[in-house]
Amino acid sequence: MKKFLKDPNALFILGGLHSPPYIKNRTFINKEQILLLVPWAAGGPITRYEHGTNWVFRLSVDDTKAGYRIIQFAKESRSCEQPHLLLEKTPWGKSNERTMQDALGKNKAEITWFNWNTRLKKSKLILRGIINSGADCIVFVGNAIEGKYFVQAMAEIDKSLQKPIISHWGITGGNFFNNTKEYLSEGIDLNFIQSCFSFDDLPHSETVKKAIKSAKALFKEEFDIESLQAPAGFVHGYDLGLLFVQALSQIKPNKSAIKTRENLRRAFENLSLPVKV
Repeated sequence: MKKFLKDPNALFILGGLHSPPYIKNRTFINKEQILLLVPWAAGGPITRYEHGTNWVFRLSVDDTKAGYRIIQFAKESRSCEQPHLLLEKTPWGKSNERTMQDALGKNKAEITWFNWNTRLKKSKLILRGIINSGADCIVFVGNAIEGKYFVQAMAEIDKSLQKPIISHWGITGGNFFNNTKEYLSEGIDLNFIQSCFSFDDLPHSETVKKAIKSAKALFKEEFDIESLQAPAGFVHGYDLGLLFVQALSQIKPNKSAIKTRENLRRAFENLSLPVKV
């Protein structure tokens, strides 16, 4: 971010998967007027700056809503009356704790916190403790690295003791499927939240066809629609790009990058035309 501020031509930063860096540095981002476009990170506080002008624009799931939907799915679709929250010990995990516990009302869930880089041995100990507590299911908020070990640990538990896992989408941000498909094929019950778009929905719209064509031209052999590791990141990033193009079309670029960024921020708040995605 400091490097960005020194670049006389920089207009915005395109964000990524992880919420904690944006939550931790939110004050710096907004005070320094860094235009941050976020296509993935879902932490609620990212876009809720209480002390002045907000410079962060997100096109993604928002955890102030996602937590409620995840709990709703656990109760209604998985018949889980006693969920156990398994949350990473970060601001992202803590923001989900608030919304999930609120969604549960009076029947608050027990919580187990885990750190980044939790491996298999520790995952097994954690899962045994959760199962012994009498939980009906596990609501997981974590990323692909730790998610892999928790799924493997669940697969190595006796089938009669295994519990459904209802996960946030952090697990989709890496090579999670290739690392866990052998365990998933054994019948591990895993669901995760995602936005409603899917490349499997046919026929593709003209916008989708254009997105695929552009990606293939830019990334050639690296891009394969059949094995796209992170569809949510790709789709939201593309849509956010369309919004940026619309915002840019509404302003006259200024010789000053600072002034142009300010004009872009205002344009993002006042898009004059619908953006077809």
